[in-house]
Amino acid sequence: PNGDTLAASNFDTDISFVGENFSYRPYFQDAMTGRPGRFFAVGTTSLKRGYFFSAPALDDGTILGVTIVKVDLDQ
Repeated sequence: PNGDTLAASNFDTDISFVGENFSYRPYFQDAMTGRPGRFFAVGTTSLKRGYFFSAPALDDGTILGVTIVKVDLDQ
């Protein structure tokens, strides 16, 4: 819930998102209020354009964190 990335599809690459903090991003903030988030941006780690989708990760109604998917729009 503090915005630190715990898992990512690029965990084993030089530009892994694991350990990065994305709490400042609007899609993260939306999901932490219980709403789905959507946002277009250039990735601060990858430097690639993308569209981000987010949703709160819930346990019995409590927001434990955020699940985020980025669709690469670089091409």
